[in-house]
Amino acid sequence: LTAFVARLSTAVRETAPGTQVSAAVHPYADAVLTRMQDWSAWSQAGYMDFVVQLASTDNADTFSTVIGSADGFAGLDTHVLAAIDANKPYLAGLARAAGAYGVACTVDASVSDAALSALSEAAFKW
Repeated sequence: LTAFVARLSTAVRETAPGTQVSAAVHPYADAVLTRMQDWSAWSQAGYMDFVVQLASTDNADTFSTVIGSADGFAGLDTHVLAAIDANKPYLAGLARAAGAYGVACTVDASVSDAALSALSEAAFKW
């Protein structure tokens, strides 16, 4: 997978200079051991401009730990965004507190009006 990521990143950068290259990634140990996602190596090699860290949990401590530890794996030149469920805008505040560069919203179904309001009024005011 790493060889593919290298080829893809190179092709994107040669074809469309300035285009940002990213990947949605699982927490590092799980990513490396079970998913062939050595995204720390991809970041260190310069293949990624940013990663979107998946943290599939509603537990605030676990979410904050996963997001907070991702920076160390990503290295200095790769930003970490936290993937959050758009219907759980409170996660944006946790992501911010954990050091995420930003958030990327995921949607499983529809987004409630209350969630959209919360996202626009507070969550995205970084």
